[in-house]
Amino acid sequence: MAPRQEYTGEENGYFSFPLRFLFYTLFSFISGSICYHYGMHFYIDSDEANYYLAAQDMAHGNFTLKGWVFSPDNFWLIDILGMATLIKFGGLGITAPHLMAAIWWAGVTFCALCLANPPQKTWSWVRCLPVILFIAFPPLYEHRPSGFITFAPYHVGTLFLALCGFIAVQNIYTRKNIFLSYIVLALTALPIFVSDFFGVVFYIIPVFIAYLIFYFNGKVNINFKNIILTFFVVFCLSKIIKIYVFHSGGFMAHNLHSKFILLENIPYRIVYVFESILDFFGVNFSGHKIFSAIPEFIKIIPFSFVVFLFYKKIKVEKGNIFNNYDFITASFLIGTTIVFTAACVSEFYLEKEDIIRYFLPCFIFSVLIFTRIFEVKKFLFMVPCLFLGLVYVFTWNNFVEFTNYYKDIFGINHQIETFFIEEKLKQNNLHIGYAGYWEASVITVNSSGRVLSRAITVNDRENGTFDVVQNQCQLVPYVWISKEDWYKKSNFENEKQIFFITHVYGEEGGSRLLQDRVINSLGQPDKIIPLGDNLAIDVYNTERVFACQSLYTWEKYGKRVDL
Repeated sequence: MAPRQEYTGEENGYFSFPLRFLFYTLFSFISGSICYHYGMHFYIDSDEANYYLAAQDMAHGNFTLKGWVFSPDNFWLIDILGMATLIKFGGLGITAPHLMAAIWWAGVTFCALCLANPPQKTWSWVRCLPVILFIAFPPLYEHRPSGFITFAPYHVGTLFLALCGFIAVQNIYTRKNIFLSYIVLALTALPIFVSDFFGVVFYIIPVFIAYLIFYFNGKVNINFKNIILTFFVVFCLSKIIKIYVFHSGGFMAHNLHSKFILLENIPYRIVYVFESILDFFGVNFSGHKIFSAIPEFIKIIPFSFVVFLFYKKIKVEKGNIFNNYDFITASFLIGTTIVFTAACVSEFYLEKEDIIRYFLPCFIFSVLIFTRIFEVKKFLFMVPCLFLGLVYVFTWNNFVEFTNYYKDIFGINHQIETFFIEEKLKQNNLHIGYAGYWEASVITVNSSGRVLSRAITVNDRENGTFDVVQNQCQLVPYVWISKEDWYKKSNFENEKQIFFITHVYGEEGGSRLLQDRVINSLGQPDKIIPLGDNLAIDVYNTERVFACQSLYTWEKYGKRVDL
């Protein structure tokens, strides 16, 4: 008979490896199911729609996505490849982005459960309870901002790859499955180097800094130089892949233009970041009426308790914190510090709660730091886990009514209902046209391609799009996440009329197409179809639109191409 597993007083249970795997798989499946179920009730936005269209293109054979332009985080080998696989081999349509997000979140849950127990302590299922409460049973969907985990691409896939990489590093640290771990390390780092620089910030850099700290403190008990060497080799390989994609005519990505905020804006940004974190955890009562803020006040109690525990622990360990933490926990702490600091001092050009996506690694890492360094009290986590599980069971079918107010997750009008727009277009026999960025591709995707709506903007001298000639048509393609072929004049030649979805009023901005700016370029429309208070469909004869040559001129990094 095998000797009985002994564990310390803070450990409260031990499973064999097969039981652990079933345990992790069960809660990962629950987590992914919750994410998918809730995500299907939220509107998509144009970022997600455009990446979905790119995935369709990849699934049909355009692997290097020739003709596409992406944002700096292109997600090519992460979300796009994942969705393309679901489309090609799963036959999925518009549900592919939601299923992809659910798979990523299930993977995040699985990896977080694997990392909940530090290697120097006996494995205990009790240490998994915080992960189950906050990640597998995410109590996030009653407030809008954190619902972004139900979408792709919002760095959730990148986080999954990073956590897989942390598991590999931990195995190397404990000398387990070293050869396989190096393979995993390379396979997780490569897509991140190629597709999402944010993953470098919270995964590669923290591991490197933790290595330097441990090295100079004399705590390195294994040759971590091989890990750094692996990252370097993979980085070089990623550069070769990027060069190949460029020279083969594949996709191009915008450069990253983030900068430090002005010194006088730092106090405002710190308040803004703090408010975003409160939004993330659903405890932001700022600006709410006293009665409606009662739920936030109630949730502040456990939130404040957890923050106090963290403060107390770090304060006690201040000065020698890295001497008392294992390598992975130290990496989590460094990653959290880097991301939080970057949010405070960097300009991301994001609006309101949209910045919350960048706090996701901080959230996951904070939960894992807690499970790895604190004594987890079973009662404090089992009771809310059971309660939250029952809430999900009994409210599962009633969620649609419960979240009518929350369909616009970010609260910044990026996610819109397009059914009434599609109906108006259908009634007026309109099939192809233009819109602002946040209206364009969602209409194309939601209509399953029956309506083709392409994003355009107004040529602005300040944006340096083209040299502006007075009285010349100033409408141009919105080259952000888009494909060159969309704007070819030949796509519009068989249509007698072309529509423009415009805002009647509002602030000037590249993502909104204002009606008066369209009229300035094309003249009065042949027909105006009202769409509620602030939207309208402006209909023009095709020949009048063709006279606006700039609509069919593609500017690709300073190079103008007539389409």
